[in-house]
Amino acid sequence: MFEALVQNQAEFDLISLEDPEIFEEQVGHVQPVKPALAPVTPVVIDDGDAITEINLSPPPKKRPPLASPKSAFAFARRCRKSDAAQAEGDWIYPAWPGGCRSSGVQLIAAGASCKAESAAVEEDADGEAPRQKTVLFQRSSLLPDDLGVSHPDPLCEPQAIRDTIPEPFGPEDEVRIPQRLVKEGLLSSPQLEAIALAARRFRCSLSTGARCGFLLGDGTGCGKGRCIAALILDQWNRGNRRHIWMSANSDLYQDAVRDLQDLKTGIPICNLARVKARGNLDSDKSDPELSKLGKTKDGVLFLTYSLLVSAGRNGGSSRFQQLLAWLRHHHPSGSGLLVLDEAHKAKNLDAGTRCAALVEQLQAECANCPLLYATATGATEVAHMQYMVRLGLWGSGSRGGHPGPAQLAKQGSKAVQTPFPNFASFRKVVEKGVTAMELVAVQLRLCGALSCRSLSFSGTEFQLVTAHFSSEQLQQYDSSSELWEDLRQHVELLKDMDMFDESSRKIIETQFWAAQQRFFKGLLVAAKVSKAVELAKKAAVAGEAVVISLWTTNEAAIQKTEISGFASGPELTFEQFLQHLPTTKNGQEVTFAAQGVESLIKRLHDLRLPPNPLDDLISQLGGPSCVAEMSGRSQRSLKDPTTGEVKRQQRRVTKDSRKANGAGSRGHSSLSVNVGEQRAFQSGAKVFAVITEAASAGISLHSDRRELLRGARPRRRHMICLELPWAADKAVQQLGRVHRSNQLHPPKFTCIVTDLAGEARFVSAVSKRLVQLGAMTRGDRHSGFGSGSDAFGFGRMDLMSGSYGPRALSKALADLVAQKQQLRLSLAKWPGGWEEFATAAQVALEKQQVFLGRDQDATTLKKFLNRILGMSYRLQEIYNAM
Repeated sequence: MFEALVQNQAEFDLISLEDPEIFEEQVGHVQPVKPALAPVTPVVIDDGDAITEINLSPPPKKRPPLASPKSAFAFARRCRKSDAAQAEGDWIYPAWPGGCRSSGVQLIAAGASCKAESAAVEEDADGEAPRQKTVLFQRSSLLPDDLGVSHPDPLCEPQAIRDTIPEPFGPEDEVRIPQRLVKEGLLSSPQLEAIALAARRFRCSLSTGARCGFLLGDGTGCGKGRCIAALILDQWNRGNRRHIWMSANSDLYQDAVRDLQDLKTGIPICNLARVKARGNLDSDKSDPELSKLGKTKDGVLFLTYSLLVSAGRNGGSSRFQQLLAWLRHHHPSGSGLLVLDEAHKAKNLDAGTRCAALVEQLQAECANCPLLYATATGATEVAHMQYMVRLGLWGSGSRGGHPGPAQLAKQGSKAVQTPFPNFASFRKVVEKGVTAMELVAVQLRLCGALSCRSLSFSGTEFQLVTAHFSSEQLQQYDSSSELWEDLRQHVELLKDMDMFDESSRKIIETQFWAAQQRFFKGLLVAAKVSKAVELAKKAAVAGEAVVISLWTTNEAAIQKTEISGFASGPELTFEQFLQHLPTTKNGQEVTFAAQGVESLIKRLHDLRLPPNPLDDLISQLGGPSCVAEMSGRSQRSLKDPTTGEVKRQQRRVTKDSRKANGAGSRGHSSLSVNVGEQRAFQSGAKVFAVITEAASAGISLHSDRRELLRGARPRRRHMICLELPWAADKAVQQLGRVHRSNQLHPPKFTCIVTDLAGEARFVSAVSKRLVQLGAMTRGDRHSGFGSGSDAFGFGRMDLMSGSYGPRALSKALADLVAQKQQLRLSLAKWPGGWEEFATAAQVALEKQQVFLGRDQDATTLKKFLNRILGMSYRLQEIYNAM
């Protein structure tokens, strides 16, 4: 009833501000009125190739304004008797037909009709069946056929996971969310399956006494947000009133609000980032953001992982301590649901990061809180799973103050026995091979602690495009290679002259090779810009909306310098390394050291290295008025079209972005630049978008059917990957921005690579981690992208994932040492034939400090791939042919 009185979130906030006591009394205790179904309107779309008719409901009519917030609450108070708490029979019982428990009804086997539907198998783009079948479905195989609507788009999961059946739902298993959510079609059958499994898992406890966790590992398009909102509602109806929703960035707060509203939960939510950073949350009665939670301060706190690690000012309490005190206000170990959305942000516990450490501490301090790990990319290495302590894979014994198995039995909570005593023993076994990693996902599925579906890639297109170097770029690359060789000689000379102490020698070595790799990687990315612009313009003419993805913005380096024109990332990398080289000794300037640095800087500037790819892309595609930039930087470089002058400016929401968001409308004034740019792109005001890591999680850029209701004609999305991230989970997150549920057109993906052998290093890194990601999170090493195969065709460039790549590379390098040619190669550019090439290659490898023997181990091969970027294009060309 309460939600029926509130027209939008802004009004919801206004009511909570004006009368928080009445707000607290009403919210959460009343149920919304089921809205009348609007007539369905058919919309016909002619995309040139086919005519599609889609049934869409018209936008709801605006209600007349309410007299006042107090009158609304007075009306709600009068209706309270007729809108009392949910009766026991109104919850969802996943083992019963229709989810309704009633006497005289015989339980039937769930998913009978799903068996025929699940026979469809997704194939590779070339028509060949993958090594392991990927099952397509739109309904759950664990729930009754009449429970929940079909998912709007086909989902898929590996056959091994589909065939692994967890313990069937019993007659007493329940999900405490209203039946009307199912009847109104707000939750699909696969979503209800994940919700029911998680709700049952939350009622179990580990032998330590801590509540069990659930890994919601579904990919984009499966509706994780609604699953999270439903599980919060389930816990709310069990009497747990304080919940945490932690996510990757603050822009996702609006999505969390939307998900809670879509299910008509009536549960208040506030953004912790807008709350002052000091004091106890329960004692603060003046903060406008906290007043959204009402007098009792119960509800959902939304925060980011970066906010979790922020320290208090002037020695005050940290955000973590503030959050912990709020969570444990009603119970010493907490009671509400802890949602770790985009949970992979906490994966570096093994590396000792503060974020991962605080997430672990939060789980330990709030042992009575169930845990939901929501991420499609939970772990790419076994070490990354260390933060998932509540999944029940390792750990034994009871902690002081927490109930043991006997006490848990008295409380009606089932104790879960873990197969490994600690994480070290678990890691020792699982790291033995990819097969063991696959068994982890199968084990979790068998225990009912995992959901790992993904949106089907049927209809999507993948292509690998090669960007060839121009003659100017080749000359620039070779000159850069010579520059780094001379820089290496300068560093060695400084060592010989004792310009470094013992500790600095080791540090400068690491810094040198890391800087060299960043430098040449920057050159590779810049060399792809012209190809990306060409493809983007062709796609726009063909009626597609283009999303270009890259990771390197060079923002941190640019802000430290004052330069005219577009900055060059490789140039800044080189200059930053030179700052680490000493030019003085015992307080006096050393002439050769200072002159050497000056000479290197002059040669660097003479190279005229390419500009920053992000700024160059935006400039070539028409500027900010045509390109939606979604990044983490606060400023950008813009070229004046009339004078050609380049200036640094603050990023602001453009006129088109404000128009797309409804300029002057309530609730849009506080939108971030990224959200404004997203709306401009989604509405069609801009057909080009550039995204970086900051916008590679959570944000939706797909061809959304709902835009039809706003009068837009969503174009097909074409994502162009300009730069591959090191981590496979980030690659998967990035691709998921344009491939989501409820899309009108399936997307097209293009990955651009150069013809340099050094590019294989980055492809190999991603490919190997994709194998591990698919194995540990989906039970199939070939399902890293969810499509069950090497979608882009990276196989020809991947030298490290399989067993043949390292062996072949080792054999080729051994031939260099033996001066024997056993491979048929074109050596037209080497008049002296194989001997000339082999001699030049060995000299170049020695300069890169790669020393070859008769047999190469994995470390030598990895070093070879890292250092090959510093060699000339002519040498890399032969390695590429090998």
